[in-house]
Amino acid sequence: MKKNAYLQYHHGHGLGSSEFLGVCGVIFVIMSGVLSYAALARDRSREAACASNVRQIVMGMNLYAHDHAGRYPPSGDDMVGPIYPYVNNLQLFICPIDADPVETLFSSYREPSMMVPSSVELSYFLVGGMATDDRPRDVLVGDTLPRHRGAANAACIDGRLRTLSADELTDARSRSETP
Repeated sequence: MKKNAYLQYHHGHGLGSSEFLGVCGVIFVIMSGVLSYAALARDRSREAACASNVRQIVMGMNLYAHDHAGRYPPSGDDMVGPIYPYVNNLQLFICPIDADPVETLFSSYREPSMMVPSSVELSYFLVGGMATDDRPRDVLVGDTLPRHRGAANAACIDGRLRTLSADELTDARSRSETP
């Protein structure tokens, strides 16, 4: 009786070492592609969360300005204190891309009148001394660094979001540091 061609080469012992390595190689290539897309999706979701943070901070600042004769908080190190009663969320002031978990940074600061500890560096800057009747496209709040693929999120007085290049970010930050 003549044997089957498959059984003639494999003798019923399963995969050979070269076949096993080929299957492992294919699985490795597929997994590397899936993992790279997962990392990209995670980065994009963090960028979207950062943009949402900036927009919510501006909304809180607009509420503050409504209660203070159309003036936004003055420039300075304490951006959180004046705005916190309007947003009630300390996590807004730290970009999701920054490594330190916000829960540990702010764990002892539960009072609405709290001050941010000096060891915490906020992810966003405020251009202080502005008013609601200033130019609507002027940047009011933005990322302190270009964290998002070489760009930074920023929000204007009218609440619109903008993506700033590194040069535009430097210009906006220089306005925030001018007395």
